[in-house]
Amino acid sequence: MNAPQSVSIVIPAFNEQETIDAVLRELSDYMAKRPEIAWEVIVVDDGSSDSTAQHVVKWENVRLMQHPLNRGYGASLKAGIRAARGDFVLTMDADGQHMAEEIDRMLPGAQDYDMTVGARDISTSPALRRPGKYLLNFLARYLLNDAIPDVNSGLRLMRRSTILPYLALCSDRFSFSLSSTMALVSEGHFVRFIPIVSRSRQGNRSFVKLSSGLAAVLMIIRSSLIFHPLRIFLPFSAFFGAIFAVSFFLDLLQNNVSKSTLALLVLTANLLLAGFLADQISRVRRSLSQK
Repeated sequence: MNAPQSVSIVIPAFNEQETIDAVLRELSDYMAKRPEIAWEVIVVDDGSSDSTAQHVVKWENVRLMQHPLNRGYGASLKAGIRAARGDFVLTMDADGQHMAEEIDRMLPGAQDYDMTVGARDISTSPALRRPGKYLLNFLARYLLNDAIPDVNSGLRLMRRSTILPYLALCSDRFSFSLSSTMALVSEGHFVRFIPIVSRSRQGNRSFVKLSSGLAAVLMIIRSSLIFHPLRIFLPFSAFFGAIFAVSFFLDLLQNNVSKSTLALLVLTANLLLAGFLADQISRVRRSLSQK
């Protein structure tokens, strides 16, 4: 099976008093069925104002980390990953949407990959959300030049030594899942997507406030500017360059180069130069983040 020998499960929680016990109970039952793996469970209470922490401390084999203030979904995951002792880190949500039994799908062969993402079937999503999800997946596929079935699934299994150097580049907010996927795919790490089934969200939904289509599109573009800026700048440069070529040809027929044609030339050149500059900055930033 080539499954991991030690796995740390990191669960960020913000005001999840209604669901955290059920999540931990389900995990406890599942881990008891897989004694060959050294398990560790870390719950990161991200400044909850309810009794989430009080519920967690009742579980003897669960490590509780607490933020005095709400720092964000991604910041909570980063703290848990840095504190984890396992060779692999599995992240899952505290709202009950991820089923412990789905972990079984992700473990076989995980040693051969740097990240295993539990991909949800878009066709099972609410009808109003499907167009947006298809658009996001299309954008991610284009910007990464790779198939991304689920850009923001929170259920993922990562090799800790691989993801650690990229944490500084990942978002502190809800887009951590997206940015971590883009980081590893962009840098040529082995990432696979395993189909999973998830429940509808229960309890608090604070970690999903940025799930609007516009915000998610901006997250993808922002992440692409970090990892693949030329995929943003080159298409725009080519578009305006084509308009310049047509305009210049028409001007030649009239023996007069217009100011608008010159402006298009300057715009095309600036976009091209900005793209190459952004690419160099991206390379330096990624290099520094891994030191």
